[in-house]
Amino acid sequence: MSPRIHSERPESTAESRSRESTDPGPHVEGALEATDPATLLALQRSAGNRAVQRLVNGRKLQRQGPVAPPAPAPPVPAPAPAAPTQVSNRISDSPYGWWARYEVTFVGAECRLNVKVRLVPDAGVSAADVARIQTQTTEAVTRMWDRRFIITDTSTNRHHALRVSITYVTSGEHLAVNLHAGSGGADLNDWYVNGAANSRAHEIGHQLGLKDEYIDARAPSRATATSPGVFTDHSIMGAHYSEGPALAEGKPRHAQTIGGHIAGATGRTLTGTRPTVRVKVKSTEDWTGADEVYVKATGPGGVFKSAVKSLNDGQSHDFAVSTVPFGDFSRAVTVDVYDEDWPDRDDLIVRMTWSPPYGDTRNTRSYDEADYEVTAKLE
Repeated sequence: MSPRIHSERPESTAESRSRESTDPGPHVEGALEATDPATLLALQRSAGNRAVQRLVNGRKLQRQGPVAPPAPAPPVPAPAPAAPTQVSNRISDSPYGWWARYEVTFVGAECRLNVKVRLVPDAGVSAADVARIQTQTTEAVTRMWDRRFIITDTSTNRHHALRVSITYVTSGEHLAVNLHAGSGGADLNDWYVNGAANSRAHEIGHQLGLKDEYIDARAPSRATATSPGVFTDHSIMGAHYSEGPALAEGKPRHAQTIGGHIAGATGRTLTGTRPTVRVKVKSTEDWTGADEVYVKATGPGGVFKSAVKSLNDGQSHDFAVSTVPFGDFSRAVTVDVYDEDWPDRDDLIVRMTWSPPYGDTRNTRSYDEADYEVTAKLE
């Protein structure tokens, strides 16, 4: 006798109805997708009308295993840093002429200017001499040129702190310099191991496109003290060695020249300025003698304090301000002007707020019975 197959076992009508009402029906993979007419007809023949109806109504959905989460989107690669723009200008200061070359990159609120220098030491110059000159020159250039100027895109009124640096290289230089033993008169391409660091900062000024500003009978624009190219305002490009090396600084006209050269190379509408606080003492805080005046600027980027300048009634001075306090140029800077008193506490004479976009700002009052006229400006 043949074995009975489960599907052949007879059922009563009641049993059949009971199982039909509780049986979830056959397992159908992808049931929700199987709704085209041909598939439904096949299901109807094999599983019955009610099972098909349950599938169509969504009451019968079975899947194999858990549903996998969607695959994460691939990470967006960070943009590659922009290649530096090479700046190259032929500078003429008859009878002298040279190429001013460097590179610039705009990064956030900074315009980063870098000069690649290759030193070529003479036979009598040691490795220690080379290392010392590199360190001293970097320090002098940082002190004189770094964070001193602002490059502004006039199309957007967005400010960028001008950062100036030197990189010493063995090839691919913007400037090649012969490094000699002993002392001597430095020029753009010849430095001496016993020369003053300020002189090398002056020479880097030439590499930035700036001309000499002292008297030189061979140069028509600087032949006499009254020639248009001569300045006696403690410019690092002037006779700083006789006017006082400690007082040498970059001037607003230098910022304008550098800004113009960067604009020409990048195709952007740029201008260069120097943050300056001009203090005119109408009457001093001290009863006798001059006030010892200095400026302190405090902002989101930090604090800057100027050197002290003696000013008496009727005298004025332009204090150059570092770009450090400005941070990303989005918030105000507090400008304080003090009269230095020792051993007593310094006297606060003026406090004012210099807000973006940092237009000309003047004080409205002075403290401690003094009378100062103070103007903060980008010039």
